[in-house]
Amino acid sequence: MKKLIFLILIILLPIASCKNNKNNQQYLERGYESIVAGDYNQALINFDKAIEIDPESVEAYNNRGLILGIMGDYSSALADFNKSIQIDPNNSEAYKSRGITKLHLKQKTDGCIDLTQAARMGYHGGYDLVSEFCK
Repeated sequence: MKKLIFLILIILLPIASCKNNKNNQQYLERGYESIVAGDYNQALINFDKAIEIDPESVEAYNNRGLILGIMGDYSSALADFNKSIQIDPNNSEAYKSRGITKLHLKQKTDGCIDLTQAARMGYHGGYDLVSEFCK
């Protein structure tokens, strides 16, 4: 099961943001290391610290949202994806993740709108997700 979660995370983790400062990047990297070790609570602590250092870190919000979703805290995950989209409205990764989170929250119509938006924005595999979950 941990290998499956790890593979999913590798696919879902967004590309590093160029604007992150060095300290922020260190906490992001520690967060990734914690994920690989299966320590999601420590990953959350590291992503929280990255957000504290850089409150505009799309990468930190996306990754914290992914971890919260894995832990089943979909409402908090949704808040992080909303913040990520607020900071960067062109982030297809955040739309994809928010769409999947909304599906978990039984908000199918809104989730499918987000998945469709992610696909239109060029998210690789976005139309496959729409076909799988929104028909």
